[in-house]
Amino acid sequence: MNKLISSLLLILLSNSVFGITKVKNDLTLLKNSFNNIKDIKATTSEICLAKNLYYEARGNLDEQLLVGIVTLNRAHSNSDSFANTICGVIAQKNQFSWYKKSKKQKIHDMAAWHTALRASKALMKHRDQIRSKFIYFHNKRVHPKWSKTMQTAYRSNGHVYY
Repeated sequence: MNKLISSLLLILLSNSVFGITKVKNDLTLLKNSFNNIKDIKATTSEICLAKNLYYEARGNLDEQLLVGIVTLNRAHSNSDSFANTICGVIAQKNQFSWYKKSKKQKIHDMAAWHTALRASKALMKHRDQIRSKFIYFHNKRVHPKWSKTMQTAYRSNGHVYY
């Protein structure tokens, strides 16, 4: 019995460590790309993604990149649960809290908007190299019912990812 428990703990620990390594590698790749992006002309998909980053995680580049990974993973999941485009994923009912109010919301912080645009361009450029596979997240301050049935993949300063 002890051997079984030890084996299970080892599997859980390695999944956790390797998962964190993947996330840290993804963040390093994306931040290096972000630092080299100067042009903020954007495609429709990049603008949709940038709006999601701006409203979901404005003020923190790591959080923006992680939210972007979730958005991209949903769009490329081949799941009937999600739309297959970035704009479609963001517009889906009850997926992103800001979207319900999107017609009323305005972008007020231009520096944060430019950061979100650059982050979206980095994410789009490297979308096929991202190894983190989480597709759900929520702010650490809330505890949605659906999260009780999910296994945590990564915890950041502001969000929990599944």
